[in-house]
Amino acid sequence: MTVGGRGFVAVVSTNELLQEGCWGEFHSGRVLISTDGDRWDASTGDFFAYAKLHHLVESAGNLYVLGQVIPIEVVLEDTPGACGPRPVNVGFNVWRSADGGESWERLPQSAQMQAAIVRDVVSVGDVLIAAGDGVWTSSDGVEWRNADTLPQSASSLAVGGNVIVAAGTSLVQSLAYSEDGGRNWQQATGDLDPGVLSWSVAARDGRFVAVGVAERGDGHVTSLLTSDDGRDWTKRPDPELGSGVMGRVVSLPDRFVGLAVETLPGPEGSHFVGFGAWVSADGLDWRPAEMLPARDPFIYDVVAGPAGVVVVSGEGVWFAPVNTFE
Repeated sequence: MTVGGRGFVAVVSTNELLQEGCWGEFHSGRVLISTDGDRWDASTGDFFAYAKLHHLVESAGNLYVLGQVIPIEVVLEDTPGACGPRPVNVGFNVWRSADGGESWERLPQSAQMQAAIVRDVVSVGDVLIAAGDGVWTSSDGVEWRNADTLPQSASSLAVGGNVIVAAGTSLVQSLAYSEDGGRNWQQATGDLDPGVLSWSVAARDGRFVAVGVAERGDGHVTSLLTSDDGRDWTKRPDPELGSGVMGRVVSLPDRFVGLAVETLPGPEGSHFVGFGAWVSADGLDWRPAEMLPARDPFIYDVVAGPAGVVVVSGEGVWFAPVNTFE
């Protein structure tokens, strides 16, 4: 999901198991467009047939979708050919739209990126920066350049000024930064928390914030780091979030918004009750905003835009207008 085109633009994927005489798993992607984050229009047609769409970003007036074209996993075929031909361009693919998501073209597949796993993508200037089991940069979505140095893996990216921060997925590469558009990276310094394996990072107004879930004793708490330059990080006291543990953070123009998993104790242990939204102007002091009435404890994406915040969970799309966080 991203903010672009006519407002919010999101990509989704579905799995189907039956297709006229063929039992198998078929992936299909769709693009959703909303002017206000509340009402959504879905694309039609089969342009994203066999595609599992993962990421969406705006760069230089174009929208880019990154995803995987996946072969049909056939279980039973009534007659030869009932499952259709093998899809072309299997593996990593990029699609581009020049009209805000109304129409799309699939770009030539990069042989270097065919087996790549991408977990996040951002745009800096006219350059796309993708992070996953490596970090790559591209000016057109076709030709990709692998970063010369760290990180080897990353799950979250944030941009502040001319600094890009990548949150790693290993203890030795928890946070790295780049000052040259993602081509070269250096290990961040400071009191990094070794108990967190995956961080979520956000940036606004010269401040970077990273949150992750860490084990403390017999439970889990939110580990919080802040940085004023993306290079040197300071471990802050674990924020007091009541029964919540924050694992995702995004930024609005005047504040950070975090999503915390809320649980309540029960006779058979703690059970999930929803997601709590928390807000902070400086990344240090957090106050509760609103509870998201979700029953699925898994969040696929969180995006902040001028109209508010959109959350995609296993149950659907949730929208909170910006005044929710005042």
